[in-house]
Amino acid sequence: MIQYGQEEQADPLIEELRADRDPILRYGASYALALAYCGTGSNKAIRILLHTAVSDVSDDVRMAAVIGLAFVLYKTPRRVPQLVKLLLESFNPHVRYASCMAVGIAMAGSGDSESIALLEPMLDDMTDFVRQGAYMATSLIYMQQSDICNHKKIKTFRDKLSIVIGDKHQSTLTKMGATISTGILDMGGRNCSLRMGSQNGFTKISSVAGIVLWLQHWHWYPMMHMISMALTPTFTIGLNKDFKYPKSFEIQCNSKPSTFAYPKRLEEKKEKEKKRVETVTLSTTAKNKARLARKRAHKDAEEGQNAMDLDQPTDSKISSDITTDDKDKTIVEEVKDEEEEEDLMEVDEKNDSAASSPSDEKQKKKKKEPEPTYFRITNPSRITDNQTEFCHFDLQQRYIPVRPQGNSSGVVMLRDTTPDKEEEDVLAVKTPSLDAEDEAEIPEPFEWAPPGHPEHVATAIPTVPTE
Repeated sequence: MIQYGQEEQADPLIEELRADRDPILRYGASYALALAYCGTGSNKAIRILLHTAVSDVSDDVRMAAVIGLAFVLYKTPRRVPQLVKLLLESFNPHVRYASCMAVGIAMAGSGDSESIALLEPMLDDMTDFVRQGAYMATSLIYMQQSDICNHKKIKTFRDKLSIVIGDKHQSTLTKMGATISTGILDMGGRNCSLRMGSQNGFTKISSVAGIVLWLQHWHWYPMMHMISMALTPTFTIGLNKDFKYPKSFEIQCNSKPSTFAYPKRLEEKKEKEKKRVETVTLSTTAKNKARLARKRAHKDAEEGQNAMDLDQPTDSKISSDITTDDKDKTIVEEVKDEEEEEDLMEVDEKNDSAASSPSDEKQKKKKKEPEPTYFRITNPSRITDNQTEFCHFDLQQRYIPVRPQGNSSGVVMLRDTTPDKEEEDVLAVKTPSLDAEDEAEIPEPFEWAPPGHPEHVATAIPTVPTE
């Protein structure tokens, strides 16, 4: 990091580090080369990094060399996927991981479909930490993209992340990558993007340092928080001469509102209360019941006849036969009546549905209003990197920018065209409070001894008596 921006002046030290037998020093040489030529696109630096990526015997050194390509070429990011396209097919998993991270850092916030197509096979790689790198790289590219971006692939990617996080069969590194990716997608409240340069083309040393330190989480997890240094807020705010923002100032965006809208928030699925449904008796079941009733009636009649005395008069036998026949007839007639009623009810329902369908369909199938092709952005608001191409200033309003041809994002200085006619409707920017009440309480003092300290050794390891 000391060699940041030194270019040729850093060559002697870089060559000395590259020739060392210690892989840790060669690892530092790759990062020193990347930071010394950061944003320059130097062919010499690219050649050295590619040679190191395919020839060094240390996996960590090869990984650092591939990632260094993203720093050297961050001003021409589309060259990075072309360079690492073959490295993504390498047999070495460390090289594949580094290739994913290089593409993600270079194309952060772009939503580029070609880069996503390169990373998609890596999401199902056989090595767990390669899948981790593919998840993080894909989330970097999808930063600040709406749900309709890239043919709605981002929504599918979000669903896949939630499935991986909740899957107990996934490895720890894969689940960790999915968890970090979920945070990267919504980083900064979806109002920030990962940038190594400013709007005017200058390299931001804080962003470069933040990304370099974040990449060291491979060796030390607390470095994960350093990615916040590389974030740049994507906003627009118009200020007048008193550094207050007029509420009436607007910027026109010539695109559909859904193209750059915020993604929908995740909603917890509420379990619906299960209601008991009454069982409906079908005509076939009614017929079966009637048939069983007839059999039962015949069986009862036969048992009754066998139990009767021979001296019993014939009138009772006839009456019993008549009663059984009457029972069967009544059961059959009831079944027929039920079937006729069901048929009539079905016909009535069909008639009712046919009579009410035209009006109901008209109410249900309301014509969706076509989405407007442009909309107005109020002051202040979010404007993403891709959105700036579709935004322009409306010079017919009261407040117009001092530089009408300037960039629509960031701080825009305005001038009032009618200062004497109307009162200004402005609001002041609230500064964050520095009150001690909003801060966390100071932790209680405690004593701690490092592992190598004499006190730690004395308390942790019992002394062995000598002879």
